[in-house]
Amino acid sequence: MNDKAKQIEILMEGIRGSQMQSFAEQLNEVEMASVITFTRLAWGNERSGDGEIVIPKDIVEYKETNL
Repeated sequence: MNDKAKQIEILMEGIRGSQMQSFAEQLNEVEMASVITFTRLAWGNERSGDGEIVIPKDIVEYKETNL
């Protein structure tokens, strides 16, 4: 759970060839940042991750750079 950019990409674009769909059309930037931050800090990830939260600005920057 260390790669914040990869987590943003997965939520925005999904994972091809699997059951993970894109949520770019269903969630706004605040909701996406909240979901990613939750997964980075839940289920024991707070011990193995970098502790960095995701903010809506991170999602906006991803969209500007990659979409």
